[in-house]
Amino acid sequence: MSKLHRYMEISERLSREIQSGILPAGEKAPSLREITKQFGVSLGTALQAYEHLEKLGLLRSEPKRGFFVNRINPPRLPEKTVPIAIQPADVKSLPLVDEVLQPTIGETEFSFATAELDVIWQPVQGLEKALRAVVRDEMASLGQYISSPGHPALRQQIALRSFEWGGNLHADEVLITNGATDALYLSLRACTQPGDIVATESPAYFGLLQLLQNLQLQVIEIPTDSQTGIDLAALEEACHAFPVKAVVVSASFQNPFGFSMPDSHKAQLITLANKRDFAIIEDDVYGDLFFSNARPKPIKAFDDKDRVIYCNSFSKTAVPGYRLGWCATNRYLPRIKQLQIEQNIAVSSLPQLVMHRFLQQGDYSKHLLQLRERLQRQLPEIIETLQQHMPPGTRVSRPDGGFVLWLELPGHISALDVYVEAKQLGILVTPGDLFFSQSPKRNCLRLSCGSPFSLEMKTAMMKLSEICQSLQYAGTS
Repeated sequence: MSKLHRYMEISERLSREIQSGILPAGEKAPSLREITKQFGVSLGTALQAYEHLEKLGLLRSEPKRGFFVNRINPPRLPEKTVPIAIQPADVKSLPLVDEVLQPTIGETEFSFATAELDVIWQPVQGLEKALRAVVRDEMASLGQYISSPGHPALRQQIALRSFEWGGNLHADEVLITNGATDALYLSLRACTQPGDIVATESPAYFGLLQLLQNLQLQVIEIPTDSQTGIDLAALEEACHAFPVKAVVVSASFQNPFGFSMPDSHKAQLITLANKRDFAIIEDDVYGDLFFSNARPKPIKAFDDKDRVIYCNSFSKTAVPGYRLGWCATNRYLPRIKQLQIEQNIAVSSLPQLVMHRFLQQGDYSKHLLQLRERLQRQLPEIIETLQQHMPPGTRVSRPDGGFVLWLELPGHISALDVYVEAKQLGILVTPGDLFFSQSPKRNCLRLSCGSPFSLEMKTAMMKLSEICQSLQYAGTS
């Protein structure tokens, strides 16, 4: 275990003890020497842990006296979403989606808009090594199609990684796609027809809403909790009232809300799918970016009747430009394979060959470990900065992984107004309106934090906070 990960582990342990009251407010924290003995670390590592807790506002240092526990208020998390009506409707997407996704013309000071890793955190050197190996050893394969379902050795590597979450995927169940969105698209086509009803979380990834609109599917937006995910009781009521054909969900660090579904809820969802006879399409693109000691189990791990079409990609964890994803299913694979051949014939060969080498060499696992440490180290500091400078009453999600944050601003602040004013300053954000189809919450923002917490990011956050403060003042004058 690296020194960095060790001090974060100590910080997390003490943070839980402070927030649970084991270490009461006002009491003196254990001395640094006590920490070194308790955890078997150096004084430097113990000091790093305490300095990190000090940045988070959980400890304060007093000269010649040591560290003391601060009084903390419970975090104000985003409220549970409750759509106006839980019934099928056509998707109403905003034209703004296209504007947010288009490359920016002109000066951009900082972007929180696109949920992707900064190039500085992408494993460029490891991929370059894999590319050289492919050119050296597999040059003859580069110009050839790799027919659906994709490169056999890559599918085998993907299947092997499922053992990390207690899964037992077989390479024959895996189909390589052009990114996770393509996997979602093929999955929806495989288990629905135009006019069918699909249930989603609310808020939901706006790219999914666009897919539902393009496929002429109706959507039921289900109430969703910012900590535990989709409301299963509301989902069951919707399935009782309407013929739901598929439910699209993310169980780990969902984009944009950030929640992680408890294992008990995952098992209940499988039971409900078996009872009501619908498919589950699981989007798990952030699942490998966990901050705890073990990877969270996806819903697929509880799937006893092959109800789940499991979708994932390397776009959020490694290299978005490769557009390399996959889906895993046995029941729906023949139909998905047929649709892929009709639509694309095959996925580009070069990314598949390179990614296979990257995984086979063990470089992907090393990269993930480093990336998780970086995200885990900086996300609490980003959240704390937002809580300190955004208008009073702002609620910020606290995901246990990934790199997207959901901000719920005081009710009268329009996220679209924030978007417009921030863009004029060269700061890009994503308005929360885009993540709802029928009844958007007008006062929410999604921020992507997949780059280092630099001076540029902090400066952009300060300007964004000033915009929100000014809009709050204007709304109350």
